[in-house]
Order: sequence, then C-alpha cells, then structure tokens
Amino acid sequence: MIFSKVMFFSGSILHEAFPNTETASQTIARYCYRDYLRCISTELSDFLGDGSCGYLLYKGKPVINQGQTRFEFHHSESNVFTGDDHAVDTLLGTGKAVGGFARTASVASMQEAYNLPKKVYFVKDNRTGEYDLVDDAQQTPQGKTRASYVMKGVSTTASVGNTSSRIIKEDADRFVGQMLKSQIGFPVFSVCDCNSFHTSGYIWGTYAIRSVMDSGDDDAVALINFDQHQDIGGGALVASDAWGLPALSYVKNGCYLSIGNAAQTLRGEGLGGEYKWTTSVVLRKDGTTTHNPINVMNVKTQIASKAISRMSDAELVQYYGALLSSMSSDWTQVDPQGSTQNRRLSGLKNATLGMPLAPGCDLNLAALDLGELFTRFFKALGRYLGRPIKYAFVTVDRDVIQNHHTQWGDKSLFPNGFTLVNTISTVYEALAAASPRCTLIGVDITGLPESRPVYNQWTGNVQPVGTTWQSAADQITQLYRWGTSCLERQTSTSVLFMYRLGIIFDNLTKDLKGKSLRPYVTQGVRTEISSFWTPLRPYFEVLPRNHQVLLRIPPKTLSPKLQSIASSLREASRPQGFIKKEIKTQLTAYANRIESLLTLDV
Repeated sequence: MIFSKVMFFSGSILHEAFPNTETASQTIARYCYRDYLRCISTELSDFLGDGSCGYLLYKGKPVINQGQTRFEFHHSESNVFTGDDHAVDTLLGTGKAVGGFARTASVASMQEAYNLPKKVYFVKDNRTGEYDLVDDAQQTPQGKTRASYVMKGVSTTASVGNTSSRIIKEDADRFVGQMLKSQIGFPVFSVCDCNSFHTSGYIWGTYAIRSVMDSGDDDAVALINFDQHQDIGGGALVASDAWGLPALSYVKNGCYLSIGNAAQTLRGEGLGGEYKWTTSVVLRKDGTTTHNPINVMNVKTQIASKAISRMSDAELVQYYGALLSSMSSDWTQVDPQGSTQNRRLSGLKNATLGMPLAPGCDLNLAALDLGELFTRFFKALGRYLGRPIKYAFVTVDRDVIQNHHTQWGDKSLFPNGFTLVNTISTVYEALAAASPRCTLIGVDITGLPESRPVYNQWTGNVQPVGTTWQSAADQITQLYRWGTSCLERQTSTSVLFMYRLGIIFDNLTKDLKGKSLRPYVTQGVRTEISSFWTPLRPYFEVLPRNHQVLLRIPPKTLSPKLQSIASSLREASRPQGFIKKEIKTQLTAYANRIESLLTLDV
C-alpha cells in the first residue's frame, strides 16, 4: 500500500512574491489555483515527482475571502504546471466536482486591506439546505434563514469573527462525505496550502476515520497534532484553531494530542537551544469526552501523591498525561557519526506546576527519554479505554518548525525537518509499542510559506522566502518518507489481506452478539462465521509488529470460506419478510467488505 498524494488548495493565502508594480488588490483580484499550481510545481518538484498526484482545488475567485467554497478534484500524471492559464488547465485535465462548504476568511489582518467584513453570520438556504455567509451589517437574504449552531451547549445564531476558517461542523461532515464518494484515495498524504486553514486537520482526520470505521464503532483512534497551538476547540464550529475535539467526537474512544505547543526558548537557539513546551491531551471514552484537556492542577493536588501501584487506570493516564503537559528539553545528536541535524529531544524536566514524582514512580525527569514517557502514557491509555489504539492520524502545522514563514510568530519547538520527523517517529513508535496492531490511516501537513510582499507582515524575516521554500520542501519530503516507511511495515499485500480480515471479523462477530443484527442472521450462518473466526482470532490478539505470525497463514486457503460467508450475509440481507433498511445496509456492507478481500492479489 502507498499513500495517495493530495495537494489541497483552500484559497486562503498567497504563496509567492509578486512584482512591485502590482498592488496587493490587483494581485488578489487575479490570483487563483493556476498561480498556486505554477508555484508548487517549481518549489515542491522533488516531492511531487513524476507519479500520479491528486489536486483538491478551490477554483473560484477571489481568494482570501469568506463564503461558499467549492472544490474540484483532479488526478494528474504531470505535476509540472507552466505557461499561460490555458496551458495550465490543459495539463491539469478535466476534474470532478466534489462539493463545498461555507467558511469564514482565514486571516484577520486581511480584513481591512481587502475590504472584508470583520464579522459575519451563517445562513442556510431554505430550498437546498446549503450554508453561506453574510456580512453582519446586512439583512438576511430572501430565501435563506439565519443558521443556528451549538456552542458551549447552547444553540445560537450569533455572528462570528471573519477569521480562522470557521465551518459549521454539519457542513464540514457533508463535504467529507462528498470526498469519500469522489474516490480521492486511501490512505492520503495531504499537503494543505495555509495553516490558517488547519481546519484541514478536521477534514482529513475525519476522512481517514470514515474510510475505515462506521459511525458508532468502538475502535479507539489517536489524533496526533504537531502544532504551535492547541487547536482543541469544541462545539459545532470547526476552525483552524478549533478542530481537535470536534474530530475526536466523531469516534467513541481515543485521544487527541497536540504536541509542541507554545514553545519558549530558555537558552541558546536552533539545535543548540533549550526549550520549554507543552502537550495538550484530550481523552474520549465510550462516547464521552472525559478530559478536555487533562486538568494538570487536579492531577497535582489529588492524584500525584498516590503510589503508582494504587492509581486507578483513569488516574494513571491522567498522571502521565499531566507529566507531558509541560516540559523543557534540549536536542541531543542521535548518531555522533551521522548528520549534525539528526537530533532527538532529551533531558525532559520541569513538569507543569512542579508536578512531583508519584511514590513508586521510577522515572528520572531530569534525564528522561521522550519515547519512554509516551510509551507509558499510551499503555495507560489502552488500559483506561479498555482497548488498544487501533488507528492513528498524524497532522503537522508547519508553524511548529522554526522559520516556517507563515503568519504565526516563531514560538516553534523544532529547529528543522530532521528534529520534527524524529520526534513524530518517537511518538508513533511509543504508540506502536503500546498498541502493536495500530495502523496509520493518514498524514497531513499544512502551512506552506506565505508571500510577504502581499501579506505585509513580518517584514524582517529570519530567512528569505526562497530559502524557506527549500526547507518546506525538505520537511514535506521527510514526513512523506516516514509515513511511507510505516505503511511498508504494516502492509505487504498478504499482511493487508489478513489485517483487513481481522478488522472485518472482529467487528462482525461483535455486531452479531447485539440485538439489532442477530435476529436476521440464522444460527447456521452465525455458527459458520464463529467456526471460521474462532481459530484465527488468537493470531490477531498476539500480532507482533513484524507481522510474522500472520504471514504463516496462506490467504488463499481462506478464500472459499470467505466467499461462502459473504454469500450467506448477502442472502440474509434479502429475506422474504420485512427487514429494516439500516440492517439490510449493514449486512450488505459486510458482504461487500469480505468480497473486497478476494480482489487482492495474494
């Protein structure tokens, strides 16, 4: 299995320098997806390469605006876009209309310069149900109703600031559903244009989740964000700085981690610096968000004084999460003979509010490896949730890397791409150690370098934009290579067959024990399924990370029985009597999933 590369142009910002003879207003008036494609095909040529790449593009005008934003999806074998507008469109080829959503503008400082309203409100079309935005100073247009949404448990129609790429969650969910129908690919490695549209974390995160899970599934998911900001949010508005909790609320069990928040330099700079930084931890169990985020003061005063051996599962995961909540660390070279840039975080210390070591805890916070602490956290999390993490989605906001050249200041933990990817790998390896069957289902990076002459901010940059583009290209390529190595490790074709089989039958056997599905499947079919799955299940429960156990089972020997079970489920979905639509859909979906295994070349 390989990633489907997707370049995502939200139309939120500009990415290149323009002639001084052209005013900012003139640039905004003409700038569109074609300029973006010309820019990235030059600046990201090594990453894009010669293979197929997907392009999810906002093709409207003007950019940097609020309102209805519609997208088309293109698959292009050529990733070099040059020439005039006609030439670019010819190279891009015919696209597929995906859908859209209504969003606020991305960047507050754009409002006055480009005559954007400072506040807007959402409206809903009375006929189509589509959302849009209206200037707060204007009346509600005819045929539309002021839209309501829930914030802090209260339904409201209040206006919102025209910034942060806000989308009503229902609208974002509908768009993700349209993406799933458009065959964009899975798993996706996405590159989003603007980190003021890190709303993409919600879009691509829920896209990945919905690609492998049905609504209401119990499987646990880890959403891991490397970011200068928490991006937790909540309620019915998803935004660039408020998408983590809404995404986590899409599943019943799991965690949202935002790593590298609010970094401060304590001494030195770059690879020679020592930094203070935080990790935000949100937990969800059995459909309820239990910690949003973990309350560090509560842990310090009520939990940390207990012996480790006496802590409950809930207390233990809070304790390790609180230790992660604020650290100081420096950078240690991984291999003295290797690259001087290839370093990892070490020397973790100074937990928030002077968090004490609990009695019986053998950690040395003054010399603690990051991987050790994350491993303990993820193991405690699995016990707390009552299940291991099954899926992981990783996203990076480039503002967490120094000299990112976006609107956010340089409160960034990572000096370069090496240190970022090493840390991502450390965290993911800790997750895999605690949950060996965990599968990476998507990777996203957002926040390409922005155009200073147009953006008119940060005039004294640490690095020129050209140098920053080189760094960004390297960071994206390194992240892609890391993600690809994870996929290669977890998915040879035979392993992919067995892995999908495990997911399908684990869920199927659980559903057949429930009251809704069981009455429609005969005892004979249930016995057939149980006889097939029972001897296989132990292999999946002890699955090692090298997958050698599964490779001992020839997939082709399972095919006849799989075909028989699929046929039996399909027959059960067509009874002579009445059957509920949702039950028919569920049985058919299981039959389709099992038959899809038989199409794999094993």
